[in-house]
Amino acid sequence: MALGGTQISLAELREQLGKIVQEASKRGKRYFITNHSKAEAVLVGLLEWEKMNETMSILSNQELMTQIQASLAEIEAGDVEEADAVFDEIMRECPDDE
Repeated sequence: MALGGTQISLAELREQLGKIVQEASKRGKRYFITNHSKAEAVLVGLLEWEKMNETMSILSNQELMTQIQASLAEIEAGDVEEADAVFDEIMRECPDDE
């Protein structure tokens, strides 16, 4: 399968449901569920689904993608600052807790 996963028939899924769910959940395995040799559904663990959902959310946010592209262009152009310098500047601007 092009997306990287294990094909499993509906019959196999019925027989091994507990094991399959555990492997998807604990090991991050992806299962493409087939019916008559045709993939019809995907089974992934909740953590994997949350990661994919977050990625789709980022990719569909045009404003965020524009910011990411601009930031990558700045990095490529060498327009960066050292983390220590940025941290020091932030600390200078923060009021003392005293």
